[in-house]
Amino acid sequence: MSEIHSVPPASERMIREAERKLVNTNAIFKKALAQFSKDLRKGIALRCDDLPAVQGAEADFEAVFSLLLQTILQRRANVSRLFLHVHCTSEDIDTDNAAGLKQFSIQFNTNISPCADWLQQNEQQLTNVAAILLRNGGRLLVNQLKTTGCIFSVSLPGKTL
Repeated sequence: MSEIHSVPPASERMIREAERKLVNTNAIFKKALAQFSKDLRKGIALRCDDLPAVQGAEADFEAVFSLLLQTILQRRANVSRLFLHVHCTSEDIDTDNAAGLKQFSIQFNTNISPCADWLQQNEQQLTNVAAILLRNGGRLLVNQLKTTGCIFSVSLPGKTL
């Protein structure tokens, strides 16, 4: 009897399996960006490095990219032209050698200068992003550069494609 009760329900097993899969963040980023209107995307100088495949649920990363892009695009009117460079680097630490995963940092570099009101208005969104990343073995860092912009760094375990 105790063996039967120790087996997780099928839905929990499916969720755990989905969280172990590697998902293509390049495709997820494009999908998240496409959800915004053409007018909102028009005039953005976008440069995006190849992004890694990361371990976790695809829906989680769609939410992360959508929330970060929404936060950035809210301040678009404050600059004559929005520059967004999505840059990816591999960190020196290995997260799980058996699975061959490394920790990657995906940085959203913007020319949007942060202000206290903007960060306060988006505090809940950024907290939600951080919670999703934590659940998937990652973290969020926000660096405010007063004169040149703001950098959102997403750190996640994954592999290069």
